[in-house]
Amino acid sequence: MHMKDETTCMMRYLSQAKNDLTSLKNGFPPRSVLYYGAKSIGKIALLHQIELLAEQVGILHCYLDAATATDFTKQLVTQIALCFQNSGIAKTETKPDHIPGVDTADLTEDMVLYGQVAAQTKQGICLLIDEMQALRSEDLKGLTMALHRCNQLRLPVMLFGVGEPVLLKMLGKTCSYAERLFSFEKL
Repeated sequence: MHMKDETTCMMRYLSQAKNDLTSLKNGFPPRSVLYYGAKSIGKIALLHQIELLAEQVGILHCYLDAATATDFTKQLVTQIALCFQNSGIAKTETKPDHIPGVDTADLTEDMVLYGQVAAQTKQGICLLIDEMQALRSEDLKGLTMALHRCNQLRLPVMLFGVGEPVLLKMLGKTCSYAERLFSFEKL
């Protein structure tokens, strides 16, 4: 692909991401988006640009690198809690009454709780996850189940994730409804 084609493609992805974030902010959560492709093609750079867009739009957002996460589920819930605290929405009802990340049911419960608070405060939650192919199958299953439940309840929670092509195969094994839950974009 030529540099001009790559720039046009990147601008298209960023334009769509900004539309998705604006929709999320306005209480109309779009499908989560997974960008996939080979190493060193700009996936992480795209994710960082989307993070800047989330900041501009005024969406609560957190970034997590799945390859370096030692306890992904617990770290994800902790990052979301920090987003709320940093935004001034540090109400006691945003804190789970259990240790986060114990199992997939807890992650779903936590994500629904935060999604409900986000909806009540006219906010949105944008998760930015790098290297998703590094997730353990239990973590990937827990994340997709939590996103699916938030989606069913129309809560303002979405994910922008990046990973290598093997991520598609992993999702196919863990989540029969992945094609309805995610928009897949090849880079």
